[in-house]
Amino acid sequence: MCCREVARSLKAQEDVFVMFTSLRMEEKSEVDALPVVREFADVFPDDILDLPPER
Repeated sequence: MCCREVARSLKAQEDVFVMFTSLRMEEKSEVDALPVVREFADVFPDDILDLPPER
């Protein structure tokens, strides 16, 4: 749903459900092991050494 559809649904007092998901890494992974990074290696700078820290 886009923001406009959510706003319309809330204004019409329709039931709206939200689901948040996350992906947890079970083991340490190198950035260049990620399929999207391998496929588009020319897009990613060489100074990206690791995944960002978990917040």
